Amino acid sequence: MSKFSGDHRCAHVPGHLPTVAPAASCEMCGTAENRRLCLTCGHVGCCDSLGAHAKAHAEATGHWVITALPMSRLSFVWCYKCDDYVIGPIDHPAVVAAATA
Repeated sequence: MSKFSGDHRCAHVPGHLPTVAPAASCEMCGTAENRRLCLTCGHVGCCDSLGAHAKAHAEATGHWVITALPMSRLSFVWCYKCDDYVIGPIDHPAVVAAATA
């Protein structure tokens, strides 16, 4: 089980934000609930408590870092490989950029 560290930094965080608009629903099952955005390519999957399609995408591609949708200053950033939250929810550049755009 992961412990929230609040300042975990990992090598899996991509250096750029996807340039595509996020899908309105999970690209694998179509649910619009609890969407997760891949911060490497922009793929949208559902959370682990639904179909775990965001995690399946991460495991299939090696794109380990996601954020919750809709993105806001309160969105969390998670790394599946590290099994931990990344940085702080407000400090991640992708989240700040989306929240202030």
